[in-house]
Amino acid sequence: MKRVGVITILDEINYGNRLQNLAMQALLSGLGWEPVTLRFCPEKRVPVKRRLAQVKLLRWVNSTCRAALGKDEHSETLKKRRKEAVLAFNRRYLSMTPHLIPACSASQKPFGDCRWFVAGSDQIWNPYFIGDIIPEPHLAYLRFAPAEKRIAIAPSFGVAQLPPERAETIAHYLKQFHFLSVREEDGRALIQRLTGLDCPVFPDPTLLVEPEFWAELTEQEPPVASRKYVLAYFLGQVSPRRRQIIRDYARRAGLLVVWMNDLTVPQNYVWGPVRFLRAIRDCQVLFTDSFHGCVFSLVFQRQFFALSREDDTADMSGRIATLLSMAGLEERAVAQGTELPPPISDEAFDRVHARLARRRAEVLSLLKDVLEGQT
Repeated sequence: MKRVGVITILDEINYGNRLQNLAMQALLSGLGWEPVTLRFCPEKRVPVKRRLAQVKLLRWVNSTCRAALGKDEHSETLKKRRKEAVLAFNRRYLSMTPHLIPACSASQKPFGDCRWFVAGSDQIWNPYFIGDIIPEPHLAYLRFAPAEKRIAIAPSFGVAQLPPERAETIAHYLKQFHFLSVREEDGRALIQRLTGLDCPVFPDPTLLVEPEFWAELTEQEPPVASRKYVLAYFLGQVSPRRRQIIRDYARRAGLLVVWMNDLTVPQNYVWGPVRFLRAIRDCQVLFTDSFHGCVFSLVFQRQFFALSREDDTADMSGRIATLLSMAGLEERAVAQGTELPPPISDEAFDRVHARLARRRAEVLSLLKDVLEGQT
């Protein structure tokens, strides 16, 4: 059995994170391996309370009682519904270890049949996420596995600089990987400064599977609107001024505006990852500050504008810049106060897909050699 254990961020609300996890699974499966995502919890042991919470009936009773007692605010209720949609996606599409495994007791022993362990993708090496959605540093850097079994496939630091107190330790961890790659040029430069090592920059796993994979996934999902629309998908705050810019654009084009990931539009906020994909696939134009929003605009050949963040939410500019540079569409990045660029031509989209296809072939060939022990 050619099994590969995958460690990634297990975000229960973020669409891009879940879709890159699915893409990693499809990528490894396509190379002839059996991937499994390893689910960890940060506690020293899995407490009885948490095990009970995993029982569906008790979960339902608990949420019902909290709602009856008025302990759930409107936004919290919507977030729970969104989380339920994401967890349903996990159950349907992803191969994951069935139980939570205590992070502090993590070792290779429970996964002795795994030939490789993969760190990636997404911001699994973001130092400000560790201890939150990444339980422990030794998990993110696969310290529980032998060095000769550690592979990094397009992980991201999410930052251009590490906290000084962590730099030396992380440099030590990085030097003990069998194979290293990163998702952004910033990450490559960071590793060079820390270790002197050079490593390739890989596209996000969502771009390492064929576009048809994503199109087929959305086929059974109904349309999100009955008429043509502009889609607005933001992870950061959206100012009234920016909202008006989007409304004005839609009005001039005779299009509806569909807001996604917006608590003021509850029926859309609770969508699952596949509906997120369908919304992008069918839109006329996407306004976004999301890396994966840009990714799937390229996949589905949708017009898009990559707007800069307006608040202190984690900046996406580095990873979006790398993506747009790879696609040859640097002008799609729109800073505050600048004019929107003209539409992307069909010929430009064809060139983008040709570029992505060449890069995909290069990466798959390299990963095949790595996994087969030929490099």
